[in-house]
Amino acid sequence: MKPGNEEYKEITGKISEAKTEQSEDYVEFYANHCVIVKTPWDIHLRFSQMGLSQALELRAVNKATVIMTYPHAKALLNVLSRQIEEYERANGEIRVPALPLQEASKAKNSGTPGRIKGKKAKSS
Repeated sequence: MKPGNEEYKEITGKISEAKTEQSEDYVEFYANHCVIVKTPWDIHLRFSQMGLSQALELRAVNKATVIMTYPHAKALLNVLSRQIEEYERANGEIRVPALPLQEASKAKNSGTPGRIKGKKAKSS
């Protein structure tokens, strides 16, 4: 039997009160990189640790992939947004540095090294 609208609200309103337990294979790990893969049905968040190898090559070691539906991903986005806003109110704005790969991609897409598409180079 599908719960009615009021019953549904009552049940889902108590989600934060649910008792939690950890499974035997529960793990925690540090991730500083995430690749997102999407399908028509769900979204995959592949978490990894990015760093330099002994040969000084950039390397990502995949730790885990979390697969969720789009509604769950949007709910996660909302919760993360609220948490970050709260953190920034207490600690100041979080500045995200441009990654070298992003800058290289911008230059590649502009057709001119070091130039961002749509901006004219200064003439001397």
